[in-house]
Amino acid sequence: MADAASVPPELDDLARLKRYLCTSDDLSSGIAECIGHLANDGKGEQVVETLCDFASVANRKLVVGVLAMCTAKNLKMKQAAYEALNTVCTTPPLLFHFLDSVAKQSTKGKSGFGRAKRKAIAKWYNGRSLKELAVFVTRYRRRSHWSHTDLVRLAHTKPGNSGVDFIFKYMTKGLDAAKEHLTDQQSDELQDVIKYLDAVERVKHSHDKQEVALLVQEFQLSHEHVPTWLIKDSREVWSALLSVMPLSSILSHLNKMASIGLLESGPNSPLEAFKSRLATNSLIKELQPFSIQIALKSYEGGKSKRSMITWNPNNDIKDALRDLYYKVISLYEPTGRRYLVAVDVGSLMFNNMAGVPQMTSIWAATSLSMGILRKEANRHLVAVAGKTVSSIDVTSRDLTVEGICESLHQKRGDGTLVLSRVFEWAQEKKEAVDIFIVFTDHINYKSLVDDFRKYREDTKCQSTRLVVALMGKFHDRNTFGIQQPSDPGVLLLKGLNPAFPSVVSHFLNGKLDSPVNG
Repeated sequence: MADAASVPPELDDLARLKRYLCTSDDLSSGIAECIGHLANDGKGEQVVETLCDFASVANRKLVVGVLAMCTAKNLKMKQAAYEALNTVCTTPPLLFHFLDSVAKQSTKGKSGFGRAKRKAIAKWYNGRSLKELAVFVTRYRRRSHWSHTDLVRLAHTKPGNSGVDFIFKYMTKGLDAAKEHLTDQQSDELQDVIKYLDAVERVKHSHDKQEVALLVQEFQLSHEHVPTWLIKDSREVWSALLSVMPLSSILSHLNKMASIGLLESGPNSPLEAFKSRLATNSLIKELQPFSIQIALKSYEGGKSKRSMITWNPNNDIKDALRDLYYKVISLYEPTGRRYLVAVDVGSLMFNNMAGVPQMTSIWAATSLSMGILRKEANRHLVAVAGKTVSSIDVTSRDLTVEGICESLHQKRGDGTLVLSRVFEWAQEKKEAVDIFIVFTDHINYKSLVDDFRKYREDTKCQSTRLVVALMGKFHDRNTFGIQQPSDPGVLLLKGLNPAFPSVVSHFLNGKLDSPVNG
């Protein structure tokens, strides 16, 4: 357990960069300043290592943008950035975003292809299995004004083996022309790739829904492989896609499938197959619990303003999504730390969140903290209405989002949250706390830092940490990543972030701190 002797040192530039990565959406002047200082201090390779380590927790496009920023610094930092290209840019959209971002580093708005860049791009293409490369070049043909054909031509990328050579010829000349260059001796892997590309081409030119559906299932094609006119309303094709899509893609396309009546109850309905896939234990580890709640609340709304589609919500689907959420929550690994979760129950917290119109800030706060409330042995939940702090019973191990939201609603009050009352409540109850997590739609920045400093001085618990998640649709998103407190024990976060639990875990475990030895 952390104690007063483990007070984290003042934040250095690398620690600030880590916090920017976990709390920002876009490149900011603060990030550029950190990168500049670290480059000047000869710590460019540490920066790149940090980007690789945080790629799975932070906004991936932001990490890619920072990696591109590193290519404009000193030679060692530039070389390290290009060497990390494969690790950070795991898909073609990320690769193309990196190239766009590198071009923006130039005053001319474009960038040439020097030796380091050419070598990195060659490694990106040649370092993949033939099947993965075939999937990438057919699923993501063009993004951000880039295409694979343009890229390998401009970078003068040479294929590393006959299989990659075949795929390059397919990209530039078409499948039939590529086959003309085949030798009689072909590896099993290459033969499988030829069959896969055959299927992709047949789907691209087919007008037979049944044929497309069969090919999608047999070769596990994605929706990007299917012509737009078939994606628009073909139940046969969507049913096939449903059987092969990752769960994250199913959640992303749930409303589209519902809008064409694919998941309605009835004979020959794919509804049971849908529920079966959601219940598959081996597939759920890829999901963030909050992403499921976003999908559920969006589905319950029955319409999408952005895509102009409507559907009739099905109770079976809603139940399946709820079950999936709690199944993913069950994977939460307890830390053994002592938590106090405080939720602001002022009136604005009961308004809907920007970006998820069907979800209130109270619902979002409860959904994000459910792993802690269900699985941690030492946890408390309090509702805060102005200066009034009320404890919420969380002793049951079968807590539900609905039940907690109802309890919080009963404590609803007026007035702005007074954060000091949360700390005073913990002292009055003689509750030792390792980390406070506060969900609110408003915070006084100076008061936050001062009140928390006083609490730690009064309790002599200097290692206690504080996370403040700003909710609601009225917050200034520019607050995040720009006005992070200099106090290493305090972290401001944007509440509507599926990676929230992972970021809190990193913060609690000291992964966002400066090294103890400096």
